[in-house]
Amino acid sequence: MTRPKPTDRSLLPKGMATLLPEATAVRRRLEHAAFSVLRSWGYEEVVTPLFEYLDVIAPGLGPGLIEKAYTVADRGTGRVMVLRPDVTPQVARMAATLLRDAPRPMRLCYGANVFRYEDEHAGHEREIVQIGAELIGPSDPSADAEIVALAMEVLDRFGLPGATVAMGHVGFFQGWLAATGASPEGAALLEEAVAKKDRTRVADLLRRDGHGESGAARLAGLLDLIGGEEVLDRAAGVVDHPTAREALDVLRDVVRQMRCYGLSKSVVLDLAEIRGRAYYSGLIFELFAEGVGYEVGRGGRYDALIGRFGPSCPSTGFAIHLERLQQALDRVGSEAAYGASDVLLAAAPDRASIRIARELRRLGLRVTLWTEEASRPAAADYARALNIAWIVEPGSNGHGVGDRTAAKVVLTEIRTMRSRRLSTAAAASAVLARRAERPDDGSR
Repeated sequence: MTRPKPTDRSLLPKGMATLLPEATAVRRRLEHAAFSVLRSWGYEEVVTPLFEYLDVIAPGLGPGLIEKAYTVADRGTGRVMVLRPDVTPQVARMAATLLRDAPRPMRLCYGANVFRYEDEHAGHEREIVQIGAELIGPSDPSADAEIVALAMEVLDRFGLPGATVAMGHVGFFQGWLAATGASPEGAALLEEAVAKKDRTRVADLLRRDGHGESGAARLAGLLDLIGGEEVLDRAAGVVDHPTAREALDVLRDVVRQMRCYGLSKSVVLDLAEIRGRAYYSGLIFELFAEGVGYEVGRGGRYDALIGRFGPSCPSTGFAIHLERLQQALDRVGSEAAYGASDVLLAAAPDRASIRIARELRRLGLRVTLWTEEASRPAAADYARALNIAWIVEPGSNGHGVGDRTAAKVVLTEIRTMRSRRLSTAAAASAVLARRAERPDDGSR
């Protein structure tokens, strides 16, 4: 994938990206693939503003995101505006206000850039391109299962091999914390230790709170609750608390639904995953691709969020990080070869060649029009440089000279340099048939 060199990136603010033509084509392919899936499931696209008044959107952001947000003063009013750090709070506000009376369930999707300050040594981008979906209204596990299955189908459409989803539930950890009997201060320390997967620290804190050796060991077993469906049975032996039991029931229902979607083999349960606990209220999940050591998307249930802007309403959703997704595609080598066009029309622009180009485009081809008379070898060199697979020449003698009619062209395949004299429609059909054999390269 073509991206700026490191020395070129130093001309940009840290964490911002410039995409050159090849990378842009791949980005558009990913966006097109994602939205084709989302629309096929009945999700409608919305567009949210790049700037928001901080005091308006703050209830949905939380202190962590507010701290990372870029702010600027509105020149007209002096009010503080924030450069969009997250889309879901904007969709939540939209659902609570402009779409307050819309029928539920409501299915919305979006594609947007979000901006968050990250320390330059943290290895995170400050501009994040997201595609996401929100299912607003239903609170039952089947809604959670739908949003997980939808996210997995998006990844499948991208062609990522071995995609998996790691699922947990905020309620299970809340029940676990309650079962420990820890004070607020102790609970904060336990949460920090669990987040770091520090078993020794967790056991020490539990013993400090009065648990015996066996009790501390049992509760510390939280960190072992990762694996397949059998994890749910083991979890019942680690903690016995009503909130935890309710969470396990939800997870069982969602796993059962995953079997209906044919995704049971792609599900991993991780009950010690608690990132985003302050944001989510129920099921949480992260999306992974084979050979990639970081998540390419995440989501979950956030039933309290819409209520911060108006009447409460259950909701669940996900967001996929497109930059990480492109990196994942680079690593697994599933990206198709980039081509600027399907064909190069090797003729100087005149009435006949322009007519042919227009006809080929009407028939579904991407056509680059040569700007001057040139030999076939020169045209072939230019086509190879742009990874264009075919040359089309007007005329009947295979050299682009003589009888120039819109009905007849000479089609040459760059790979073999073999030529055929065909009608314009037949030439288009030949190129389209070959294109259908290749993965979409994202250029159209």
